[in-house]
Amino acid sequence: MEISLIRTKSDYDATMRRLHQLLDLDPSEDTPEAEEIELLTLVVGHYEEQHAAPPVPLDAVDYLEFLLDQECISRKDLVRTLGSASRVSEVLARRRQLSLAMIRRLYEEFDIPADILLRPIDLVPESPRKGLRGRPARGHVADAVRAFA
Repeated sequence: MEISLIRTKSDYDATMRRLHQLLDLDPSEDTPEAEEIELLTLVVGHYEEQHAAPPVPLDAVDYLEFLLDQECISRKDLVRTLGSASRVSEVLARRRQLSLAMIRRLYEEFDIPADILLRPIDLVPESPRKGLRGRPARGHVADAVRAFA
């Protein structure tokens, strides 16, 4: 058993192949194979820490979507906390930032970490409002002027 640091992608691939071979053997504890698995796991972990992409920080919408997906909370809970169904839809669709009052209620109600709630939400650009036949909707004179300018 000769184990060395992983320096290249090909070293990593070879080490992973060896690790999978050993894991398929399902060795019992206190065997040379079990010790090799433990050492290879440490070497692989060190390489992955050095070469992995940095984690993308979550924002409040990501966190809320995760809680909804895991059925920890419901949309009804969010409506009660944020104030209305339309406000919940705007936040989840990334069309609205959280207000300080919303942040406070989400923190108190669902124990969401404050650093996540305080991160700005990447809002989607608002598309121009369209009426029938693709023309600007009535009452949106500024949009109509911009369309013909």
